[in-house]
Amino acid sequence: MNKSPLLQVQDFDWHFGGNPVLEHLDREVGSGEFRVVRGPSGAGKTTLLRAISGILPLEQQKIFWRGKDLGAWSARERRKFRAELGILVQDEILFEGVRVGEYLAVGFEMQGLGREIAAVSVKKILAEREIGELRDRMLETLSRSEKKLVQFLRVVLQNPGILILDEPTMGLDVELTRKILDWLVTKNLQLKKTVVLATVDGHLADFLGEQGAKILDLG
Repeated sequence: MNKSPLLQVQDFDWHFGGNPVLEHLDREVGSGEFRVVRGPSGAGKTTLLRAISGILPLEQQKIFWRGKDLGAWSARERRKFRAELGILVQDEILFEGVRVGEYLAVGFEMQGLGREIAAVSVKKILAEREIGELRDRMLETLSRSEKKLVQFLRVVLQNPGILILDEPTMGLDVELTRKILDWLVTKNLQLKKTVVLATVDGHLADFLGEQGAKILDLG
């Protein structure tokens, strides 16, 4: 017997300033599936991710999670759903006066770990990724590439069941891109998390497709 999809997008339309951004989009994403949304700037990738995350208000659009219409959920149901998501947005604003280790530790603390255990876990994670030197840096002193990597780590350390990633490698150098791809490919194969990733980078999409991701082309 076929399993019901985790996510369903049905006949989805979105207009901006009177112009169509997405029209009649129908897609399904299964539990544990890796889906890459590929397309040029302005194709509607970010709009789609914001819609399926419950950030955009839905009117006639139909998005179903586990068979339930997202647009009809109560505020309480939306909060519970958002707790399952790990969302990485473009150009997120980071706090000033906070060290990288403290920022990342929140991901572990959200799982119920004590502060001391969370700090030790962060130290181990950074050492494994060969970026231990970032732990005591202030967030505002990081380069753009380092900030994007730290934001990505913060999201995955929350251990969400569903990852929504908008351009996770944009602006990164080759080495930091490799670190993110290593987690996405190797860890996701082990943990079977559901991933929806948007990118303008055709080479990245092709690479992830070769690793088993399903590609949705927009634009």
